[in-house]
Amino acid sequence: MQLQQEMTNRQRQAQGTLERMKTELESRVAGLRHQEEHCLRQALLIEANLVDVDHALQIIRAALASGIDWKEIEQMLVLERRRGNPIAQIIHSLQLSDNEMTLMLSSDARTAATSRSRTAARLNKTNDNHDSDNESDDGDHDDDDIPNEPQEEDESIDDRVELVKIDISQSAFANAQRYYEQRKKAAEKEMKTIEASEHALRAAEKKALKVLAGTASKNKRKKTAPLNTLREIRKSHWFEKFRYFITSENYLVIAGKDSQQNEQLVRRYLEENTGDLYMHADVHGAASVIIKGRGNRPAPPLSIQEAAIFAAACSSAWDAKVAVNAFWVYPEQVSQSAPSGMHLNQGSFVVRGQRNYVPVTTSGSGPMVMGFGFLFRLALQSVWRHLGERSIRSQEVNTSPTWATQSQDNGSCVGGCEVHR
Repeated sequence: MQLQQEMTNRQRQAQGTLERMKTELESRVAGLRHQEEHCLRQALLIEANLVDVDHALQIIRAALASGIDWKEIEQMLVLERRRGNPIAQIIHSLQLSDNEMTLMLSSDARTAATSRSRTAARLNKTNDNHDSDNESDDGDHDDDDIPNEPQEEDESIDDRVELVKIDISQSAFANAQRYYEQRKKAAEKEMKTIEASEHALRAAEKKALKVLAGTASKNKRKKTAPLNTLREIRKSHWFEKFRYFITSENYLVIAGKDSQQNEQLVRRYLEENTGDLYMHADVHGAASVIIKGRGNRPAPPLSIQEAAIFAAACSSAWDAKVAVNAFWVYPEQVSQSAPSGMHLNQGSFVVRGQRNYVPVTTSGSGPMVMGFGFLFRLALQSVWRHLGERSIRSQEVNTSPTWATQSQDNGSCVGGCEVHR
C-alpha cells in the first residue's frame, strides 16, 4: 500500500511540475505578446497623427528653449485648452523631468477632435479642483470658452483616445520608430523564450517519464521486500539548479548557467539589506554571481576572494586561460533599467556607482583554480558536533576594503548589451 502511495505521489509531483512550467511559459508569452501589441498600437497612433504630434513637440520645445518655468508651461497649457486650441487639447500631461510628455491620440479622425475636447475639458476641471487660485484668476475671461459637455463620473480619458508617451527630444516619426523597435525586441524575446521553454519542457517530460519508469520498476522489485527498505528521496534545495559552492567561511555563492538563469537569479534572489553582494567577472558574457549574506552581514574578504575566482571560472577567461579581474557591488547598484540609447539583452544588467575589484590570476595569489567537493546532510542529532566549523577567518568587509581596487562607474552594462546611436 505504501509503495502504491509513493508511486502516486511521484506521478502527481511530476505532473504538477510540468503544469507549472507550462503555465509560466504561457504567462510570459502572453505578457510579451501584449507588449508587442501595445508598442504596435502606439506606433500606429503616432503615424496617424504625425502633424499634430510634431506641432505639440514644437510648442513644448519652444517653451523650454525660452526658459519659461515648468509650472508656467503647464498653466499656459491649461489656458490654451480652455480656449479650444486643438494642439493643447491633445496634450494630456507633461513629464519634463524625464523629457517626456503624454499625448491623447486617436486613429479615428472623425471623432478624435470631439473626444479630445471632452477629455481636455475634464482635465481642466481636475486642474481647477486642485488649484482654486488659478480658477478665480482665470474664470472671468476664460469661462466663456469652455464648451458645455456632459459630465462623466470616474473618467478622465475618453474611450476613443489612447495615451501615448512621447520623447520630447525626438521627432514624431522617430518616436514611432522607437515603438516599432521596442515591438521588434519584444518579438525576438518571445521567440527566444518559447524556444528555451520548449526545450526545458521536453527535458522535464523526459525526466518525469524516467522517474516514473524507475518507480514502476522499483515497485515490482519491492513487492516482496520488507517495507523498511524504502528510503526517502532528498528534497533538492532551491539553489541546486544553479552553479553554486560554499565558501571556506560558510557563505553560499550562486551563479547562473545561462542568460535566463542570470536574469532569474538577480530578479528573485538578489536582496537588499540582507548582506547580499553581486559579483561579476570583468569580461563580456560572464555569469552573474550572488554572495548570499548571513544574518544581514556581507561576506568577508576571504569569501569574496573565493567568489571572485568562481566568477572568473564561470566566464570565457577559464577556456582562454587568462587572468581577469572580478568586481563586487551592492544589490541597490544593480538595475535592469538601461540608459538612453542602450538595449539590455536577456540576463544583462546595468551597474552604477563604485565597483570593488578583486584580482584573479592564473597562478600565485588568488589563482583561478576550481575543484569538485561533496556535501553531506547531517542528522539533527549530529549538528551540534559541527558548530563553529567554517568560521570567519578574516575581518568583515566594509565599503572601502584595503585589499580591493575601487572604480567609479556612472552606469555600464554587464552580461552583454547593444548600443544604438
